[in-house]
Amino acid sequence: MVYDEYFIEIFRDDCRLGSGVRLTRDFALTAAHCLEENELEGRSAVRLSLPDGKQAMGEVQEYDSLSDLALLRLIFHKDEDVQLPGVCFDEAREGELWQATHQLPENGNELRGSVAEIGTLYRSTGDGARVSALRLDCHRVPHDYDRFAGSPVERGDPFRPPVVLGILVKLRPGAGPDPKTVYAGTVREAVRRFGRFRIEGLGREPYPLSVSPYRVEPTEPAENIRIKAAVRDALDRGGYSSAVRLTWKRR
Repeated sequence: MVYDEYFIEIFRDDCRLGSGVRLTRDFALTAAHCLEENELEGRSAVRLSLPDGKQAMGEVQEYDSLSDLALLRLIFHKDEDVQLPGVCFDEAREGELWQATHQLPENGNELRGSVAEIGTLYRSTGDGARVSALRLDCHRVPHDYDRFAGSPVERGDPFRPPVVLGILVKLRPGAGPDPKTVYAGTVREAVRRFGRFRIEGLGREPYPLSVSPYRVEPTEPAENIRIKAAVRDALDRGGYSSAVRLTWKRR
């Protein structure tokens, strides 16, 4: 299962908020609605639990309310050896099976269903902004669906390589008391909205039954990201984060 590789759980103190999927070593994607305003604005960090037992802190770098996506930066202990196994994402096919869990190990409370539409309109604004998402038929949408916020949506076909198709976002307004449809934000949508990453296609040979397998790479070197993060953290500790504005230039 891919959950064993890059599934994360998100906590505020000991209160579980939701889940997410690691995009790279230093970044993860989750659903924005499971976080409070001070967390979304980067004024407060959350605690992250990884499947291998490691703990990290998470700070929101960007979020988008329209798509319900939030980008977390993972903060590990200094010099901690953190490796990310190969991550594979893929495009969904209409009619194929999907599954999602909210907690490891799986306990029989997974959501399951089939992909109804791969490019449905999820939300729009009066000025023409539009967000597409996966529309998923769900066998059973529990009353406490929010505990699945940010859960990775995995291809449910046991005969295909395990890949992530997206993450669960909040139900659309007007879903009704007994909804049969849920939505998943795609990684491609996150890459398009946040502008920090690029898509790198993977050969289909390891994934012969996939549609268009890919992974996500940062647009700047990981070391640069960590240096900038360290400077920001130092400014925060010194109380200067609101008084100093940094401009980074490539030399």
